[in-house]
Amino acid sequence: MILKKVFGRFSKKKQPTATLLQSPLLQPILWNELVKECYDKNLDYIYPVVKVIYTDDKTERAVILRKSDTLCTIDFSKLYPYDEDELQYISNGLHGYWSPTSSNGNSIFDTEKDATNAILSEPPFKYNKSVIWASCAFRIDAENLCWIKNDDVDDPDDFCLHGQVYAKIGDEFFEYDATVSATGLYLLRSLTENHIIHEHENILPCCGNWMLANDDLNSVDIGGCPNGVDWSIIHESEKIKLVTESGTETQIDIDDYRQEVYAFVDKIETFYKNSSPKNLSEADSMSRDGYAAFWNEWHRRRL
Repeated sequence: MILKKVFGRFSKKKQPTATLLQSPLLQPILWNELVKECYDKNLDYIYPVVKVIYTDDKTERAVILRKSDTLCTIDFSKLYPYDEDELQYISNGLHGYWSPTSSNGNSIFDTEKDATNAILSEPPFKYNKSVIWASCAFRIDAENLCWIKNDDVDDPDDFCLHGQVYAKIGDEFFEYDATVSATGLYLLRSLTENHIIHEHENILPCCGNWMLANDDLNSVDIGGCPNGVDWSIIHESEKIKLVTESGTETQIDIDDYRQEVYAFVDKIETFYKNSSPKNLSEADSMSRDGYAAFWNEWHRRRL
């Protein structure tokens, strides 16, 4: 009975990772598969393509075109799936297409830099992390933080925090809807311990179903489903080596890595502090101890 209560308290309301397109002809094509399939397609413009800037979810793009030796213009477009009738006449093998948006205009820019600044001046490109972090070896951040049971509503009965995590490792960019409270603790552990991909918990875990404290309440085990995104974090002298699932290796100074982790975990803790205190008085002892041990380990590693 206790475990059932704990599971209910910490379990994440499961959301599909991709929305199934409605047309029978499109099934079983998933939205994220369609995005991957159409990425960087249909760039056969009359004018030479100088640069393509995508939104983080890869469903919108802005293409800078060279109109002359010095002048540039921009084409904005969104990705749409073909409907059932359209697919009957499609011969290019793609299940979607890029369509110009209302942002399209005839603006002319003197330089590529001016065109890029115009793209990044307004959403959805304004906060495009893959562009902003282009020169960084490693960055990680979380947005849309929420208590999963009630989404935007403050929830004193929900102990684990969720959000959209963005991470850049070398030239690879990751985005995942994760249990960010668990991610924060795993990143703090990685400041002093190696983390080997897929051997234990994912750095970006889908779920944090329960927290089990040790006897001294100074550390905690977090349990969840096997879904998530992971990479290795290996200490090598004064460097940190990050190894992704593709085998790509990226090295950064341990001080730079530490500051990036601190910025992430402080953002998570600030969200907790600005939310209502947790309703511990009505929680079972396992939940109370797990929550206390979580923060005890967090603060011990952070300080």
